[in-house]
Amino acid sequence: MLVDGWTWEMNGVQMWSEITLRNGGKITHPVASNQESESLDLTVGNLSIVDIESGIDISGRGITGEGVSQHDYAGGSYGGRGGQGYQGTSTSAIEPYGSITEPVHFGTGAGDNAYNHGGGSIKLTVSGNLQLDGFINADGVRRSTGNNAGGSGGSVWLNVGTISGSGFISSDGADAINTDYGGGGGGRVAIYYDSLSGFDPYSQISTSGGGNTQYIGAAGTLYLKNEITQDEEILVDN
Repeated sequence: MLVDGWTWEMNGVQMWSEITLRNGGKITHPVASNQESESLDLTVGNLSIVDIESGIDISGRGITGEGVSQHDYAGGSYGGRGGQGYQGTSTSAIEPYGSITEPVHFGTGAGDNAYNHGGGSIKLTVSGNLQLDGFINADGVRRSTGNNAGGSGGSVWLNVGTISGSGFISSDGADAINTDYGGGGGGRVAIYYDSLSGFDPYSQISTSGGGNTQYIGAAGTLYLKNEITQDEEILVDN
């Protein structure tokens, strides 16, 4: 399948032999209404993301903070806790949740409102080569107008043969728009791989918390496992 300059929205279980994204071509999934919404479980033989304008973009496709018992000033949480925010007295974001090694949850939006969304959720299995010269983004977002806290990053769970390329994977919390509001917590990324061909996970993957505030979101988690050597690492780094 060639995705050349258009956006392909899908969810549920998807299986394809080859996918190429180019000229701004993107894959995404629908915005989640709750944690039981269907995420994206994509299996492909080889996936080529051939330029910096193309990729998988599920940023802001997670849930909102509405009804999750956190204050309007608090950043969304997932892999890392959102910044607490301030309104007369300090207020708290919800506790981090979900799995470090098998992340499947959506990120959570900021505050107790329907305006800000966390990152989406994808499980991506590539039996051959993942050529990543673009992006895989599951970042939180915030409303661009008014004073707002940031949503948390979402989930990226990769099972791949070989990863190559100069692209980037992110599950970052969104920045706050005002220093009294909390930044979003980082999301969760887990990668199971056979080999890395010029791809550096330490510089090409981010699960940072959101900033632009005195209440910075906590970092999310990055889990790496080499399926050949069985070596494992967990990184938490803002």
